Amino acid sequence: MESNNLLIVANQNQRSSFLDCPICRSAAPVAVAKKWKQYHLCPSCGCAFTPHIESNLLLTENNGHSSRHDKNQDAIRLQRLMMALGRFPEQVIDFGCGQGETTRCLQAQDINAIGIDQDTAIQLKDIADESVDGIMMVEVIEHLYDPQPIFRQFSRLLKPGGVIYLESSFADKKELATWA
Repeated sequence: MESNNLLIVANQNQRSSFLDCPICRSAAPVAVAKKWKQYHLCPSCGCAFTPHIESNLLLTENNGHSSRHDKNQDAIRLQRLMMALGRFPEQVIDFGCGQGETTRCLQAQDINAIGIDQDTAIQLKDIADESVDGIMMVEVIEHLYDPQPIFRQFSRLLKPGGVIYLESSFADKKELATWA
């Protein structure tokens, strides 16, 4: 079935290429082709990915509009992080911080918050082992082609009992075929 550059692979018995999922390494078949690119969907963990990413798409410009930022959401996210951690965090990394709005909100709560993005002076490699209570990663995971090396670094940075707060609107049970 083809319509508007969209091809849905409806029958998994069709001849389809499989790639290893970048999250769990299970064999993932092609689930949909859009604009002449194939997207795979892992049957084990649900990760949607493509091996055909243009290099200019991997870099973002961190120019999101501050008007889109919601401080109430920051408070909710901090509450969720504290609930998972079981206490108030001393040090948190805001990974994929963009313009730093969330980092500043955390700092206003007397949290030693470090904003890290592709263009910040401080990167994960600069943070001491087992020094971080929590890592917030909001609307970022969908931008990482291979997240495993990032999560290995997170594991190195987190104190025992530390937590990662990950949020992505793409994970809200959206259908891959209708995702734009």
